[in-house]
Amino acid sequence: MIPECIGRTHPKGAITKRNRWMVEACDLFICYVEREDGGAYTAMKYAKKLEKKVINLAKIEEDQEDLLTTHI
Repeated sequence: MIPECIGRTHPKGAITKRNRWMVEACDLFICYVEREDGGAYTAMKYAKKLEKKVINLAKIEEDQEDLLTTHI
C-alpha cells in the first residue's frame, strides 16, 4: 500500500512516512518487535505516544515461554 502522503519522498524515507501514516490511520497496532531499535520499534513507540492499542506478538511469545518454564 502506498499512501498519497509519500509523494516524491526518497525511498529510504518513504518507509518511515508510510509507517507513520499506518499508525495514524489505525485503531489497533499489531507488531512483532524484539529489539529496541529499527523502524518497527519506532512505529510501535509512535503508536503508544498516540495512545493506540498496541499488541506486540513478540512480547506475548516471551510471556508464554516464561509460563511454560515456571510450570515445568
